[in-house]
Amino acid sequence: MVIILAVAFAVMILGNGILATSRDALYETYAGNVAADVSVAAAPEGSPFTIFGAETLLVGEYIVPPTLIRFNELQSYAADLPGVRETTPVVSALARVELAGRRRDQTLFGVDFRSYQRVFDDLEIVEGEFPDSGERGILVQESWGSELVGERAILTVGHDLTFTIREVPVVGIFRYPVEDDLLDRVAIVDAETARALNGYIYGAGGEVEIPEEERAYLEGDMDDFFGEADTFGETLEDAEEPKDAEEADNDRDGMDPTDLDELEAAISDRPEPDAQERMPGEGPEDEERGTVDGAWNFLLLSLENRDQAASVMRRLERADFGPDQGYQVRDWQGTVGGNAELVWYLQLMFNAGLVFVAVGAALITTNALVLSVIERTGEIGTMRALGASRPRVGAMISLETIMVVVGAAALGIALGAAGVWGLNATGVVVDNPYIEILFGGEPIAGNVTAELVAAHVGGALLLAIVSLIYPLKRALSIVPVEAMAE
Repeated sequence: MVIILAVAFAVMILGNGILATSRDALYETYAGNVAADVSVAAAPEGSPFTIFGAETLLVGEYIVPPTLIRFNELQSYAADLPGVRETTPVVSALARVELAGRRRDQTLFGVDFRSYQRVFDDLEIVEGEFPDSGERGILVQESWGSELVGERAILTVGHDLTFTIREVPVVGIFRYPVEDDLLDRVAIVDAETARALNGYIYGAGGEVEIPEEERAYLEGDMDDFFGEADTFGETLEDAEEPKDAEEADNDRDGMDPTDLDELEAAISDRPEPDAQERMPGEGPEDEERGTVDGAWNFLLLSLENRDQAASVMRRLERADFGPDQGYQVRDWQGTVGGNAELVWYLQLMFNAGLVFVAVGAALITTNALVLSVIERTGEIGTMRALGASRPRVGAMISLETIMVVVGAAALGIALGAAGVWGLNATGVVVDNPYIEILFGGEPIAGNVTAELVAAHVGGALLLAIVSLIYPLKRALSIVPVEAMAE
């Protein structure tokens, strides 16, 4: 029994030590650089979204994430919550970036530059600088090269049968403090450009009045515009001959002068062709067409202490920013999705598997204790005959059981900690990028913390109590006279 319990707890310490280290490494990678501690997004109607875009992309299709409603109210409330250090909004977009003769598909974070820099202060600016809030520009990573500040980057994204192109200046080059394939595809851009790429554009203009005689054409049947098939040739033959220049001048001379003035004014008021060809953001027509101010996909909350995340999330949902109101409140793992959630699920499955081992160990422990009680029936009966009370006998059996179970667990914890130390000293490197991402980098490492040890000791106590229920009941049911007679 002791050997089985020791092995079970050694495996639990080793596995949870490695997975806890992986989770901490992923927290530093993602929460510390792109996701913060808590995020609020619009509740999706279909495909769920992470900060990197839709989790279930269709081939060749980019799904635009929904925008937050009542954003100003949300940000004001979140910023005043206890434990919230900073907040920053983000527009998540995907685009093909063309720069320095190269093209790459990039995840673009449209941000408010100043608040974003305060939240993610570990970002290292290699060249250039963060612009002021509201200024246009893009910051790319140093993998693009050096001396790119001042160059123009072309951003292209396609939606259904249309596409949007934006040209923005490169204002800086940055690097993340960690290496990660997902982060390598990130660029930071101003919010207005990201909104335009996602199609968050409004149009405004005056009402167009259609004359009564022209409205009849729009309301009529399309077939009314054409003659019958057998009269088509006759219609062409009977068409009037084109007028020569003299007849046209005569017609013009016969027109009302007022009509001529109106015609010339209409022609002079027509916009120049190049004005119609300008893109949004580059012409005077942007007074009637532009990006929707305040359109954001995420509000990121950086906390003073990561352990406060659950409390902050509950407060947000209770303040009418929950699923029933069209919001989605998530911690950093849900915000990032993918690998971050995979580690959490892996740890959950690992411990769920060990639950079966614990159940087996509890059954073995219970059987061993029952056999022990049966073998000591005469001893227990004699103790009762000599005046030992039921609580005294129960305390004796309980103390023995707890000493055995917790002692075996302590031995297993010591073996598991030794295994973690040996793993760290060896520096095991697995040549697989997916395993490397899963375990938060290379080499694979673990960490046995006081909290982890306390959790396993608590589990050992719970196992001892569960295993003790039936044997203790059996011991307290022994009748002294019958026990001494046996």
